[in-house]
Amino acid sequence: MASVNKVVAFSGGISGASGQTEAFSLEMYVTDLIPTVEVSALGAGTSLSVNFQHSPNKTNWKTAATLETVSGGAGLAAIGIMLKEIANTAPVYGNVRFSWTLTGGTTTATVVFSVFHDKRR
Repeated sequence: MASVNKVVAFSGGISGASGQTEAFSLEMYVTDLIPTVEVSALGAGTSLSVNFQHSPNKTNWKTAATLETVSGGAGLAAIGIMLKEIANTAPVYGNVRFSWTLTGGTTTATVVFSVFHDKRR
């Protein structure tokens, strides 16, 4: 029996040129990872690029999926963007995180980084 789970890695404001969420561990038997980024505030002239990364040891990180750059502008209220389902990245190691780069404008944004996955028992 499979069940869909959602892990919220981070919710709130991010700032600076780049950064990353705290690493978190996935449970055993997790399949079909779908990382998502919801952007609710991104300043005019600011661009946001996000990577979903995984690691066997929380030291050496590999990018499993990259989100296309999102650009802010006047009138941006809320957008939700889903990273493509991770494919051909076997194995996906149990430690994951999001990293981001903000460029131009105010280099601040309000985001929610989440991972949806199935857990097969």
